[in-house]
Amino acid sequence: MGHAGERAGSDPETLETADPFNTEGLDSKLSFVLGRYYERNFGGPAAWEATQSIRFDGVLNVSGGRFPFVAFKKKPNLCKVVLFTPGGGRIVSAYDGSDAWALNTSQQNGQPVSMPEKEAQDFIRDASFFGHLVYPKLKSKQIEILGVTRVEDNSCYEIKITLPNGAEILSFLDTASYAERKIVATNASTGQQETIIFSDFREIGGVRFPFASVKRAGGEMIHRVETTQIQLNLGVMSWMFQRPAGAYVPGLLSAPVDRSEPARETLPPAQGSGRFGEDRWTVFPDPEQSGNPVPNLLNNSVF
Repeated sequence: MGHAGERAGSDPETLETADPFNTEGLDSKLSFVLGRYYERNFGGPAAWEATQSIRFDGVLNVSGGRFPFVAFKKKPNLCKVVLFTPGGGRIVSAYDGSDAWALNTSQQNGQPVSMPEKEAQDFIRDASFFGHLVYPKLKSKQIEILGVTRVEDNSCYEIKITLPNGAEILSFLDTASYAERKIVATNASTGQQETIIFSDFREIGGVRFPFASVKRAGGEMIHRVETTQIQLNLGVMSWMFQRPAGAYVPGLLSAPVDRSEPARETLPPAQGSGRFGEDRWTVFPDPEQSGNPVPNLLNNSVF
């Protein structure tokens, strides 16, 4: 995975030195919209500089049940998601800036493995700090306004982002609040378009975050994410995102307490083998059938 970052169009050195809010030379309308987006969502350059890392605690709702998770992001593009499974197990997906890896403590004797190529493409794509609308002048990156449309009951600017590797993402910004209400991207593994709708926006440390999201593909709901807590600058270190040298060793990180109400919207039937011995755990696919040794149940694009 040495060149995974290049395949995903991510260049950490460039991200570390570039201006995340520079719109000089862009179309005047696009520059205006992006300027408002940066101002309303990030509180200006001071809040951006002060925010170096983020921890997300929450619950993933799928048809097989509710699963606590903890996720971390660190500038410029480091990301790690830990999903807690029955019996104390964990499913980990991570990117340290050059290596995309995964781990399922119930498989491979607890050994981390390279993330499958196409899953890595999606995971690295969405590992960037604060999404795809920052760094608009990044080399070979293109952003354009396609028009105004509606997302549920909200009027939104439809913005197309083309990343340096050619991947295309649609972002929908509320024309009044400039909150990002929706993103659309193509899953590299399935070829399906995936849509994520964001809601329940709250401000943490001068930065706006959605605390709820729903992901759909092919007309069906895939999952719902309920974020219960977001914390900034907790001393997250770069080494935390690196692939472990040996087998998994349980650490101090524990599953967040789920005090939220269960999701009420109906989810489609899960696909899988029921390897945990109960029907409600069939959300976890059989790795021999899927070809994926560590199922990536929670894509980091929801953060």
